[in-house]
Amino acid sequence: MKMIFCALALMVSGGFAFAHGNHDSQKMAHLVFAGGALHAHLTWEKGPLVMEESVLLVQWMNGQTHTPTELPGNFEVSVVMPSMGHGSAPTQIQRVADEKGNPIPGAFEVSNIYFVMGGEWQVDFTVHFEEGSSETQSLPVKLDNDDQHLCQ
Repeated sequence: MKMIFCALALMVSGGFAFAHGNHDSQKMAHLVFAGGALHAHLTWEKGPLVMEESVLLVQWMNGQTHTPTELPGNFEVSVVMPSMGHGSAPTQIQRVADEKGNPIPGAFEVSNIYFVMGGEWQVDFTVHFEEGSSETQSLPVKLDNDDQHLCQ
């Protein structure tokens, strides 16, 4: 849990550069929503792994200022394997708080992510905007059965 606070403290302070700088692209990703007005910065806290729980940290950012922002609605995350026509268990999303218990703006932890076999998966992020529209963006994940780690 301490690791979550440290990583999120960096995100909130602006020291989190994985979306635009030098980063391990297998551990970090950047999704764009609402025509660029909203970004999701994603970091694998654990995983992705085959047959073990993986955990993602999500920081919602204003697309123009690249500062943390509250999501204008809510979101859900699902794990699917398109080639096999199946998904995985429902994910769990919870707000991330600072060391004083205060919610960090736009920061969430997505847990209960299970990739039940190696292969090509996608993690779908669907944002349900307050005015009633929704948008889905996908994070591709390719896993190898043998070593239970992300393929190169």
